[in-house]
Amino acid sequence: MMQGLELSRRYFEACLPLLQEQAGDILPLCAVGLAGEGSECLGFDDATSRDHDWGPGFCIWLSREDLARYGQRLEDVLRLLPGTFEGFPCRMAPERRMGRTGPLAMEDFYARFTGRDTPPSDWRHWLGMQEWGLATCTNGEVFFDGAGRFSAWRMTLLDYFPRDLHLKKMATRCMQMAQAGQYNLPRCLERGDSIGAMLALGRFSEAALSLACLLNRRYLPFYKWAWRTVQGLPRLGADMCAALQEAAAAPLTTEAGGQKAVAAVEDICALVAEELRRQGLSDEQDSWLWLHGPIVMRQGRTVEILRMDLLRDSRDDGQTVATGCPFWQHGASMAGRLRTQPGRRDIFRSANMDAKSWIQEIRAAGKLMAAGDLAGAESRYRQLLDKGTDNPLHKALALDGLGRAVFEQGRQDEAIEAIEAAVSLLRERQGVQDPATCGALQNLGRLYLAAGQVEKSIAVSREAVDGLSAAFGEDHPLVAGAMLRLSACLYMQRDLDGAEALLLKARDVFEKQSGDESRMDVSTCLNNLGRIHEERGDLEQGIALHRQAVAIRKKLLGDHTETAFSLGNLGVALATAGQWQEAVDTLQEALDCYARAGHTTGPDIEGYRKNLEICRHALKMVAPGTAPQVSDD
Repeated sequence: MMQGLELSRRYFEACLPLLQEQAGDILPLCAVGLAGEGSECLGFDDATSRDHDWGPGFCIWLSREDLARYGQRLEDVLRLLPGTFEGFPCRMAPERRMGRTGPLAMEDFYARFTGRDTPPSDWRHWLGMQEWGLATCTNGEVFFDGAGRFSAWRMTLLDYFPRDLHLKKMATRCMQMAQAGQYNLPRCLERGDSIGAMLALGRFSEAALSLACLLNRRYLPFYKWAWRTVQGLPRLGADMCAALQEAAAAPLTTEAGGQKAVAAVEDICALVAEELRRQGLSDEQDSWLWLHGPIVMRQGRTVEILRMDLLRDSRDDGQTVATGCPFWQHGASMAGRLRTQPGRRDIFRSANMDAKSWIQEIRAAGKLMAAGDLAGAESRYRQLLDKGTDNPLHKALALDGLGRAVFEQGRQDEAIEAIEAAVSLLRERQGVQDPATCGALQNLGRLYLAAGQVEKSIAVSREAVDGLSAAFGEDHPLVAGAMLRLSACLYMQRDLDGAEALLLKARDVFEKQSGDESRMDVSTCLNNLGRIHEERGDLEQGIALHRQAVAIRKKLLGDHTETAFSLGNLGVALATAGQWQEAVDTLQEALDCYARAGHTTGPDIEGYRKNLEICRHALKMVAPGTAPQVSDD
C-alpha cells in the first residue's frame, strides 16, 4: 500500500504546473507540504486509516497577512485541481479538508500546537509547549517553500528543547518512572489494588516512552502513536518496547502477572540507567531512577530551572521568606530548598528506614505545605524524625522541612533551631561546597534576617557564596544568586558599598547568561541598585535604574506582581525627587497592575497606596519645595 504522505507529494507534483500557471505570483509566498494531525503525517497510516480523513491532499501555508490578501484567489485556483488522484478521493475541497489541508495561516498552524504564533527564542517560551504538539507540527514533509519562513520556524522547533530544559525534562521523567513504576506499582500489587496498579503502570509507561524520545532528541507524539514511534528509535527503542509489551501482557490481577510486570519495569529502568551513563548524563550505578534524576538535573546552569520541582514540568512557585526590608528584592524564592537541590547519589539511602518510603514521606509532607496545611506538614515532619534514621541527609531533609513549616506559623525561634541542625548535619556529611549545604545555609540566612539577626545572616550567607564559588567558579549563576541574597543582608546592615559591589558582580554574571530568566535576575539587581542610589541621594541615577527594571519586567512579564513591584519603586523614587505628577501616574499604574495580577492587599501594596495619597496631596495642597516626606513603610 502506498503511504498517504508519498501519495500527497505525488499529487502536489501533479498539481504544480496548474498552480504555477494560475497562481505563479502567489506561490513564492507559500510553503506547501503535509504536516499536522493524521497518521499519514507520521508514516503510520495503514488499511484502517482509510476509513476517514485520508487521501491525497496538501497544506498551503502563508502568513496571516498574505492569506487575507490572496486567500480567495487561491480558493478559486484550488477548485480547478483534480478531485481524484490515482483512484483516491482528494482532500482539497473545503468540505473534505477538516482543517488539515488547504490554505492555512502559518502563525495559526504553529500556535495551534505550540501555543505561540512566533518562533520560541528563550527557554521560557518552550516551557509550556507539549511534546505531542511539537511532534505534530514538525512531522510530515515540506514539499516546497518559496519564502522559507515556514521551514525556518520548523527548523527552530526541530533543533529541540534548550539544553537545560532538556535536562530538566529527562530528570523529571526519571523521577516519574521511579515513583510510578518502581515504587507505587509494587505497593498497589501488594494491596491487591489492580486498578491502582494499572494506573501506575500506565503513568510509568508514558514517562518511559517520553524519556526514550528525549534521549533520542525526538518529540513524543499523541499517545496512540507513542509506542510505534519509540519502537523505531536507535537508542532504547526496540528493547524498551519489548519490555513494555511484556508488562502490558501481564495480568495484574494475579500474583504471577504482577511479578512479571514488576520485572519488566525493572528491566526498563536498568536499560534507562545504562543509557544515561552511556550519554554521560549520570554516573549512578544503581537502577533506582530516583537517584539519577538529581544527577541529570544538576548539569544545568539556568538557575530558575534548577529551582523547579523535579517531579513536574512546571515552575516551583515557593513562598519567599519575608525580610522586613521594604522595596528591596532578594532574588529567587527559597532558592536553596533541599528538596530541589541536586544532591549526592546516596542522599536517600538509610539503615533504619527504607529509602523509597522516606522519599514518599518527605514528599507527602511537602504537599501538605504547598496546600497550606502547615500544622499537618509539621506533624508529618515530626513523625519522620521520631522514626529515626542513621542517614544524616534524611534527617537534614526532615529538619529543613520542619523549620520551614514552623516558620510559616510564626515560630521563628523553633524554625531557626531546626534549620541550624540541618545545616550542621549537611556541613559534616556533604561539606561546605555542596549545593545542598549551601542551599540550607541560604535558607538559614533568610530566617536570621527575618528575625533581625543581621550579623548571623551575613555570616551564613557569605559562607554559601564562598562554598558555591569554590564549587562552580564566581561566574556561575548560582553564585550570582547567592551574592544577590547576601547583598540584602549588607543593605540591612547599611553597608551600601558592600551591597552595591555584590549587586554589580551578580548583574555582570546574569548579563552574560542567555534567556528571560537571566534578564529577570538583571532586573532585580537594577531594582536594588536603584534603591542604593536613592539612599545616597543620587535620585537621577536611581530613577534611571528603576526605569530599566520596569522596562525589562513589562517586556517579559506584562501584568505581574514583579512588574507592579518595580513600578511602585519607580513611583517612590519619582516622588522623592518631587516629580509629583509622574509619581502619581506611576504609583497608580503599579496598583492597577497588582489588581490585574489578582492582588489587592499586602505590605508592598499598602506602602504604594500610602505614597500615592501623599503624592496626590502634594499636587493639590503643597507649594513647590514644601512637599511632605515620602514613606518607605
